[in-house]
Amino acid sequence: MASLPRIMVVDHKGDVGRVVRAALDLLNQPAIVVDVPSSREALLELQSISFGVLVTAYNLPGMNGLELVKRASVDVDGIRCIVLADPGDPLSEDDGPGVVLVRPMAASRFVKTLQRALGMEVEEESAAAGEGAALPPVGVVPEVDLEELSDLLNNALISVGAMAAILMDRTGKILLEHGAVGYLDREKLSETFAAPFTALAYVAGIVGGRQPSALYLWDGKDFDIYALSAGLHHFVCLVFESTGGKQAALGPVTRWGRRAVDDMVELIGPAAFEIAQPVEAPQPKPAPARPIAAPARPAAATPSLARVEPASPPASAARPPAPTVEVDDAVLKAALSKIDDIDPDAFWESVGGNEGAMTPPATGDDEDGLSFDEALQLGLLPPDLGND
Repeated sequence: MASLPRIMVVDHKGDVGRVVRAALDLLNQPAIVVDVPSSREALLELQSISFGVLVTAYNLPGMNGLELVKRASVDVDGIRCIVLADPGDPLSEDDGPGVVLVRPMAASRFVKTLQRALGMEVEEESAAAGEGAALPPVGVVPEVDLEELSDLLNNALISVGAMAAILMDRTGKILLEHGAVGYLDREKLSETFAAPFTALAYVAGIVGGRQPSALYLWDGKDFDIYALSAGLHHFVCLVFESTGGKQAALGPVTRWGRRAVDDMVELIGPAAFEIAQPVEAPQPKPAPARPIAAPARPAAATPSLARVEPASPPASAARPPAPTVEVDDAVLKAALSKIDDIDPDAFWESVGGNEGAMTPPATGDDEDGLSFDEALQLGLLPPDLGND
């Protein structure tokens, strides 16, 4: 029966031990894990017991983690070493033997690094995914009601006594902020946290369950940060002033913080755990190819023609001229003299005396009247009237 691998964990705060045990649980790999608080005790332990893997924090009492790894590599032949550092730790380009990982990091990256240290077979695609390669798509981030989520985030801030609370999505976008957030580089924080929360959907396939949840803790020199998942697409970061490794906020966060986050998940609804792929817009169908007509031959030159003005429209038919009547001067003068002798007043008096009835003048031998032939000759009657 093969013996179990031995792993030494060196960390006076206890954070590294929890990370190592969580990774072993994910790998379903039993091992013997020994925790020591300082580099001096680690060197003493290595002299009496054989260990195959050494996992240490950078900040240790006495010598730092890199110095410990260099000493351990000399004292123990073939030991594999992993150093977990924090941002701002004085690292050099040549860190010596072992692997140096800077926290926070993708969970899958540490798991694969520990696999290699234990001599386990590692799928290269999965390892690359933990180091920044594209993971399989986990769908689009659903739209949420930020106004209502803002009240829940503020309640979480107050209930756990945090100095700041931030709501982010797994693409690294900051959605809401409450409290004293000005002390943090939130953009860098969100980009760093996005990777492990994106992998949550795949870790769920390992640990089981359709609605997984995760809690990340970073215990630092200046701040303690607790990150809780709100479904598969969002997460909440609660920031506290550092308690020097006491983790005094762990209880309130796991109780009241998780309750507030669960309320957020309920508000988001089923979309919190759905993996909906983006819908591609329908592409317009290409227009059918139209045949290209052959270029027309140039028309033969035609001689220029003189411009012909259109004929004027025919004038309307003129009225026929009045017939010319030849009149004897003696007859005309005699007729005119008779007209001058007529008294107009006598005419109207004769008309009025007959009760308004108009009696046509008598014809015949009346000396004061005109005969029919005379009126016809004077042109007072139409010429065609004399034909009857």
